[in-house]
Amino acid sequence: MMKEINGNVVDLIPIDYQLMHYGSPVNDFMYFIYSCTDRTMRKQHFQHLKDVYYSSMERFLEYFDMDAATVYSKAEFEKVLKETLDFGLIIVIIFGPFLFVDEDDVPDVSKDSMETVSFKTDDKYKDRLRETIEEFIEWGYVQC
Repeated sequence: MMKEINGNVVDLIPIDYQLMHYGSPVNDFMYFIYSCTDRTMRKQHFQHLKDVYYSSMERFLEYFDMDAATVYSKAEFEKVLKETLDFGLIIVIIFGPFLFVDEDDVPDVSKDSMETVSFKTDDKYKDRLRETIEEFIEWGYVQC
């Protein structure tokens, strides 16, 4: 999660969503990548971020005397990533509006039911959605 003031990121808080559901660590990585980065960032740093994520998982598993190569190998991680890359597009479509709501239009979910909550996204969401769709067209996941 990040907080912006006047277009500048002033606070960044990493969140691990693995406890939200049982599933592949690739889902967590994809959530991070597609909720927190734009296309330019992904083009420049995707491979590095993917390697950092996996090596961090390796180090974490070592605390429990677990070998990542046995539990969830790098090859398996890469395979699942290729198979579920479209999860990134789903994240932008479903969660993007919540991440890019106009500051003056943030709903008060403590008073309203989620069924009735509506809000207007800012231009950043439109840009993020467009660039993500363009990215998936380039990769051949989406065809025009």
